[in-house]
Amino acid sequence: MARWTAHPAGESYVHSSPPSSTLSVADRPLTPAQASAQTQQQAPPAEAFFGNPSFLHATLSPSGTRLAVTTAAATRRVALVVYELGDTITPRVVAQFSDADVVRFEWVGDDQLL
Repeated sequence: MARWTAHPAGESYVHSSPPSSTLSVADRPLTPAQASAQTQQQAPPAEAFFGNPSFLHATLSPSGTRLAVTTAAATRRVALVVYELGDTITPRVVAQFSDADVVRFEWVGDDQLL
């Protein structure tokens, strides 16, 4: 026998069989206080908002066989990495400084960056 049941969000749905008389904690909807506590526990640290992004700028070479990317993924400084595109993608750091960031670059031909 089918039964109509009210959903917590105000929607209704049909049970094709009677619901179980016991609910696990995971089956019960969260109260607003529980949801807020869960969100606060899962919030990222403040450093995540103020650090450098993994990739800042990316540009394909004129032939489309290489991808130049500015990144700060491995260090706190922004470096220039070139990915060789093909069957396997191979990254190569081409410019990295201990006291400065790579801010701009552009392809000058297929094999050179400026």
